[in-house]
Amino acid sequence: MSYIDDFFKNDFLKALLCPAFLMPVWYLSMYLLNYEFYEKTDVTILVITCFVESAASTLMLMVFFGLIEFPDNKKADDPLMVGLIISSLILFFWNLILLFFAYSIMFLFENKLFYYWYLVIYFAPLLLLIIIGGIISYKNNK
Repeated sequence: MSYIDDFFKNDFLKALLCPAFLMPVWYLSMYLLNYEFYEKTDVTILVITCFVESAASTLMLMVFFGLIEFPDNKKADDPLMVGLIISSLILFFWNLILLFFAYSIMFLFENKLFYYWYLVIYFAPLLLLIIIGGIISYKNNK
């Protein structure tokens, strides 16, 4: 019982749990869109790749939330964890929607979307949000 209590008291472990929430969707996207890589690669490498993609996207969205200061976020007990949870939920649904459309296009039109283009389509809006957040932050601090 004390291990569970210690787990939820440690912010670092809770911060690792949020990107891990996205890992099954990344694993599924590798299976559906990049089966050759999935088939030839060891499971450990696949899990590490899924975690890196999850953590990178979560951090990118958290940078956007950090640039845009929400008034309600300052009232929260732990604004970092609130931002992390919201980022993970938004990215979970974004990844599912994108995977649905990518696999539908591949299935219906027999046009294969390469996994690398899937990554570009996934990360491009996040990079655009960071740029927009930087511009808004710059104008607010000016």
